[in-house]
Amino acid sequence: MIKMIIEMFPLFGNLKEPFLILEWLVFFIILELSIFLAIKLKKKEKETTTYGEIGYIYLSLGYSLMWMFLIIGDHYITQNILREHILKIGFFILVLAALFFISATEKKHLIYKKYIFSISYSIFIIIYLFIWFLKIELAIIISSSFWTIFIIYIIFHYRDLYKNYYIKGEVRKTKMMFLKFIIGLSSIIIGYVLIRLLTIFEYYLFYRFIGNILQIIGAIFLFIFFSEIPSLSELYWKKRLVSFYIILKSGLLIYYKHFRSETNYLESSLKSGGIVSVEMILENITDSNGISLIERKDKKIIIHSGKYLYGVLISDEILRSHQFILRNIILKIEHIFSPILSNWQGDLKVFSPIDNIIEDMLK
Repeated sequence: MIKMIIEMFPLFGNLKEPFLILEWLVFFIILELSIFLAIKLKKKEKETTTYGEIGYIYLSLGYSLMWMFLIIGDHYITQNILREHILKIGFFILVLAALFFISATEKKHLIYKKYIFSISYSIFIIIYLFIWFLKIELAIIISSSFWTIFIIYIIFHYRDLYKNYYIKGEVRKTKMMFLKFIIGLSSIIIGYVLIRLLTIFEYYLFYRFIGNILQIIGAIFLFIFFSEIPSLSELYWKKRLVSFYIILKSGLLIYYKHFRSETNYLESSLKSGGIVSVEMILENITDSNGISLIERKDKKIIIHSGKYLYGVLISDEILRSHQFILRNIILKIEHIFSPILSNWQGDLKVFSPIDNIIEDMLK
């Protein structure tokens, strides 16, 4: 059986050209994904701090290169020993790409202990290389450990990613977005496994065809996922918050919350008064009743102008999550306090429930 499997490469027959076209298509689609991610990262660098996005570029680029070596080995190389070396090089490129992905994402995304997955993965690479020179058969067994660690990391990574990325009010959209990622990644993994099922010789070409189709489907779903997700920096929207103010249209501060150092009411009132003055100027110029953005040194100010209130959020960077949350908080507070705001008598105590409302919406 093993001899028959060896002799079937390079692939030949009437199906050689269709398979070749299909597999080069897989290579170019996944390569395009890495280029797409690089372009998106370049655009985002000026807008937000990037958190490990470069890891996804390493992973998709590494996978496309591995696929290229697989095509060369299975379609163009006639010598079995050379083919084995070509496939091993491709496999090791993917292993290194997975390591770069783990280290790049783990750098800013602490799951258990810092770099625990990167260190574990690196140890297995060293063991693999050491055994590979001594006894290649055992190295193949060790290689399964790479993907065990990688899959465990992916599960933890995306569990936390979904948990932190979740914004109340966008749960359905977030679920659909991550479902596309799960479908995409699962299709690529299953497709790869089917293509490497060399033990089932009788049905190998059928499995390889299905595997190629799954690769294309998976890459398309990943394209959709990465085009929809704005930036992984959105994961850390809570950590980027500095201060939050709610101000009456008259300029009176009725609520403030600081997420870092404490500031007294007088200082907060002076800050809010200055912010409102700027917002009034913006309204006169732009005739806007929505979101206004102000950048000052290392702080970003997001202002939402409602019917009765100004909502002001100060953060380290302007994120989609912050704008969404600010708008929803002001809309909800105006809806609840509408009878009071339309005929307010000057009692600030009536606004004391605002703190509970905001705490609930920031969970």
